[in-house]
Amino acid sequence: MSRPLLVAHRGAPSGAASENTIRAFRDAAAAGADGVEMDVRGTKDGRVAVIHDAAILRGGKRVAVRSLTLEDLRDPAVEAADRVPPLEEAIRALLARTGVIVEVKEPDLAGRVASILTSLKADSRLPWLLVASFHPSVVKEFGRAAPGI
Repeated sequence: MSRPLLVAHRGAPSGAASENTIRAFRDAAAAGADGVEMDVRGTKDGRVAVIHDAAILRGGKRVAVRSLTLEDLRDPAVEAADRVPPLEEAIRALLARTGVIVEVKEPDLAGRVASILTSLKADSRLPWLLVASFHPSVVKEFGRAAPGI
């Protein structure tokens, strides 16, 4: 590699785009980022949501992302590009546009993330793909579930 990569952490959040949204990822690609980093967490309905925090504010109380469905997380009052996306939607928005770092925030998501990335053939349709986690078990399980990625 002849130069450092410019990676937009959680996309390019700005006044117009919230972090970890389709708009933030597209804005980062349009601004010339070589890649974007996104965080993923599991939801009550078994989906993989692109969201950093383990809990969100609802009615003045912190509510665990894991206790909500993906639709519960997606605020219908905002444009679709600004809602919490499922992982597959975020990856599709970036295919052939920019590289991606998927940070798996929870230890039991490796298999689901591997399945999504494999089904989208993300490793061959993105300029580059990296899966990261602070949980060693995720790295180990992901390597078993998706050895080609």
